Amino acid sequence: MKVKEGIRHFLVVVFFLAGLASCGKSLQKVISEEALGPAEFVGSPVCGRCHLDIYDSFLRSGHPWKLRTTSLAIEAPFYGLPEIPFPAQSVCSPTNWNDISYVIGGYRWKARYVDKNGYILTGDGAQYNFATGSFVKYTSNPCGTKKYNCGSCHTTGFSSDGHQGELPGISGTWVFEGIQCERCHGGGGSRHVNFRESLPKFQSSDLCGDCHYRGVRKTSSPFPTTILAKAPFIAHHEQYNEYIATRHYQNARMECITCHDPHRKSSESIRVTCEECHKDVATTFSSSTMARAGVTCNDCHMAQATKSAVGDTNTLVGDVKTHLFAISMDPDRAFLEDDPNDIGGTDEPDRVVLTAGIGYLTLDYSCKRCHMSKTKQQMAGTDDDVTYDIHKNPNKQGLDWSGGQ
Repeated sequence: MKVKEGIRHFLVVVFFLAGLASCGKSLQKVISEEALGPAEFVGSPVCGRCHLDIYDSFLRSGHPWKLRTTSLAIEAPFYGLPEIPFPAQSVCSPTNWNDISYVIGGYRWKARYVDKNGYILTGDGAQYNFATGSFVKYTSNPCGTKKYNCGSCHTTGFSSDGHQGELPGISGTWVFEGIQCERCHGGGGSRHVNFRESLPKFQSSDLCGDCHYRGVRKTSSPFPTTILAKAPFIAHHEQYNEYIATRHYQNARMECITCHDPHRKSSESIRVTCEECHKDVATTFSSSTMARAGVTCNDCHMAQATKSAVGDTNTLVGDVKTHLFAISMDPDRAFLEDDPNDIGGTDEPDRVVLTAGIGYLTLDYSCKRCHMSKTKQQMAGTDDDVTYDIHKNPNKQGLDWSGGQ
C-alpha cells in the first residue's frame, strides 16, 4: 500500500525546504547547534532526508503516532490514519477539542484522551475502540485525577523532570511526541547530522523490552518473568514478557529483529517466516487438512490471546497476537493462574502459567475460535486415547478438524 497523499505532500515540503538549506553545503550547515537544543534531537523528518525509504515506511507504522497533539489528531485522515472522534460522551464533559491537549494511540486499536490540564480522561465514554466504533469506560478514577505518566514509552527525548507544557497532570517532559527515530537510535545532532558518525543499530530485544513489557523486567538466565493478565486475556504491550518465555529466545537466542523490521507496521514487518526455519514441519503441514482449510502457523501458534481494546470471552479471541508460540496438548493444563503474591491478593487469574520458565498456549486459546463445540480432550485427541501429530493429519474417529463432524 502506498503512502497516502497527505504524507507525500508533507515529505515534499520537508525535503524541498531541506534541499534549499543544504544544496551544495554539508549537513553541518543545515542545523545549527542552537537549533538542536541540549539533547541534540533533530526529529524524524531530518532523518528522512537521507533515509527516505525507511522514513516512508516508518510513517505508516504506529510508532510515530503513539502520542499526538490535538491538531495532529484532528488531521489524522490527511496522513492516511483513522479518523479520531471527539469524546463527546465522556463523563468528564469536554466541550470541544480545545479541552483536549493530546490523544494517546488512535492508530489501530483504541484512542484515549488527555485533557487540557494533562490528566487522562476516565470513566464512561473515555476510550474509543476502533473495532466496534464505540466509546467505552476507561478506569474508575474520578475525572481530573489520572496523571499521564506514559511519556517514557510514548515520546522521544523524555525526561522525568518537570511537566510538559507546564500541565500539572503530565509527569515529565519530552522533545517530540511519539516514538520517533531517535527514541531508539539516540539523538542525531552533533554525532550524526553534523559529523556523520554512525548512530547505534541496536540488535538486542532488550531495547524493544523498554516498552513492550509490564511489571519488573528480568532478562538474565534462567529468564524468570511474569506475564500479567486480565482474565481471560493477556494484558496488552507484553510482547517482551511473552517472548523471553519462549525457546526461540532462551535456546536459539533469536531477537525481535530476527523476524521483524522495526521500521514497518506489523503486517509488513516480517523478515523471516515460520516456514523458513521449520521447513520439515511446514512441508508436512502443507498437505494436512488444516492447511487445505486455510489455517496458517500463526492462527494457532500466535493465537490472539491478548486484549488491547476488545475481546470475545466465549471464543477466547482478543485483538493482539501472542508471542508465546508453543502449544500444550495437555487438555488439563490451565492457561492462567492466580499470583498469590499480587497486590490486592485477589483470587482472579492474573498471570500466565509458566513451566520451567516457558509459557504455553492451551488448546482452548489456540483452537476454540474454530472448534467451539469441541472439548479440550477432543481437541487433544485424547477422548479415546488416540494421539497424533496435528501437523500431519488431524482426523481421527470422525473428528473433522476443519470445523465439522
